[in-house]
Amino acid sequence: MRPAEKDEGIILRRYKYSETSLIVHWLTPDKGRVKTLAKGAMGPKSVFRGKLDLFYQGEVLWTRSGHSDLHMLKDFLLRETHSTLAKEIRRLEWGAYLVELTETVSEIEIPSPELYVWFARYLKNISMGLLTAEALIQLEYDLLRVLGLEPVLELEEQKAVIHQNMMNPAKQGELLNWSRRALESHLHRKLTRRPLFKKPPVFDS
Repeated sequence: MRPAEKDEGIILRRYKYSETSLIVHWLTPDKGRVKTLAKGAMGPKSVFRGKLDLFYQGEVLWTRSGHSDLHMLKDFLLRETHSTLAKEIRRLEWGAYLVELTETVSEIEIPSPELYVWFARYLKNISMGLLTAEALIQLEYDLLRVLGLEPVLELEEQKAVIHQNMMNPAKQGELLNWSRRALESHLHRKLTRRPLFKKPPVFDS
């Protein structure tokens, strides 16, 4: 029998394999993206019942397949559901954008601890409703940093200008266009799920 493998994980996707079983895709820090088969997960007495939903996070345990990249899910210790994502369609759209970016820049079972930290950080931000233009710029800018594609800013003054522009509505459009072009150039594809963001309130003088 193959030894079980264990890692922290966040569910990126899940879909039916049979009437009672699910295929679940995970993002983990030490194993990268992992695909598992949860046999009988939808059965009334399954230990997985109610525990395998999108963006659920916790400790995942699986045994490796000897002939494919679809492994057998053995256990999942659920720690965080990020339940607020399901309460607003815009939050789900931002979550879908995180998944699109993650699946595009990563490979199956190639470790990327920095990518996991990036995903977990922004998933938490989205759960808290941080859906502004500034948040989207920071999300994409930090992903470029993880990929080693952020602009080289040698002077602290340059970094300060970038930060100020992130918070300046008049400059945010330029930064959004720049980060989108940089990501699409690296990915060699258009970003189809880029979400809308909340505009700051305008108060009468």
